[in-house]
Amino acid sequence: MLAGRKVLEMEENDMVRRVSQIVPEEYATSIIDQYRHALSHRDLPVTPFEIFVAISGDQHFRMPNIRLCEYQEKLGMPGYGYVFTWKSAAPDFGACHALDVGFIFGNLNEEFHGCGEEAQVLAKNMQDAWIAFAKTDDPTCPGLGTWPRYGTERKMMILGPDSHVETAPYEGERAAWDGIPNSVLG
Repeated sequence: MLAGRKVLEMEENDMVRRVSQIVPEEYATSIIDQYRHALSHRDLPVTPFEIFVAISGDQHFRMPNIRLCEYQEKLGMPGYGYVFTWKSAAPDFGACHALDVGFIFGNLNEEFHGCGEEAQVLAKNMQDAWIAFAKTDDPTCPGLGTWPRYGTERKMMILGPDSHVETAPYEGERAAWDGIPNSVLG
């Protein structure tokens, strides 16, 4: 069992064991290899800890949302997705889970969300998009421009300091989940 700072020094075998606990064991090695490859191609750290955090975060948060967008599209309904890239002002938190909530509700905390004009613009744009979606079923708004459907091209809005649309962001990581059943997600 790893605790505290030791988890940051996770060894390869411990990572494999932990990944095998969150995905069926027959997928563990493949998903680790695919994440290692995808992260390294974006010049991100590929320590066992960083790979495990990326897999675990996607298993809990990103992949359930992507699968929901895909299912919406199969039903003939529009699905809209986003990747939140704003980094927390708190050291080592990065673009962590729930950081976007303060932007959506206009409740920014300087120590957690950061502050300044750039943060305020992002908050306003996100609020406008959520209001537009509530009114029209489409999050397109003037500050962000056209927010396309997820669709077969996997278009996602990137929300952060430089908000824009990308086709299939983090596709290497997403593809690693192909064939893994929904029952193991978040």
